[in-house]
Amino acid sequence: FCFNDRATTEIYTEQIVGSVRCVQETGADDLLKTFEFMHKNWMYKQMLVYFDSPQSGSMFENLRSDWKIYATTATSSSEDNQAYYCFPNDQVNSIHIKLCLGDHFSISWMEHLEEGDLSGRLHDLQLGVKKRVSDSHVKEWGDFRVSNQPITDFFIRANQSNVKEVPKKFFLGSVNTID
Repeated sequence: FCFNDRATTEIYTEQIVGSVRCVQETGADDLLKTFEFMHKNWMYKQMLVYFDSPQSGSMFENLRSDWKIYATTATSSSEDNQAYYCFPNDQVNSIHIKLCLGDHFSISWMEHLEEGDLSGRLHDLQLGVKKRVSDSHVKEWGDFRVSNQPITDFFIRANQSNVKEVPKKFFLGSVNTID
């Protein structure tokens, strides 16, 4: 899948309630200030955020509904999520990488997109994910009008003829997840 002119963001982290640890710890206030800056500077038309982390709901409790951001989280503010694709199912190129490759929430929405019809609305996708995830309370935050948009406003199949290659300047590099 590739993105088009609307922003789709997936965030996967370790988390302490009210903050996340990526390269450095980021609090909910910092994340919301970033979203506010992006909103005020017209840096997106609409934004869809999938946030996958224990206690991920704690990052969005104060997300404003007028910022045109619809966020969905793996958990509520006070619960953990369940890891999936762990040993012995943790192979990449036939090598066990000794990490879990996802959690129930993240693999559910990605697999649902791969298996499903993209002609529905984001809300339909979210309902499908909620039905699949039974070990945490998937939550929704922000501007629910965004969830009424077609899935194809945010996701398109990579083999579609109208997909443009993303310029290399937009790739920031990678981080070793073991570090």
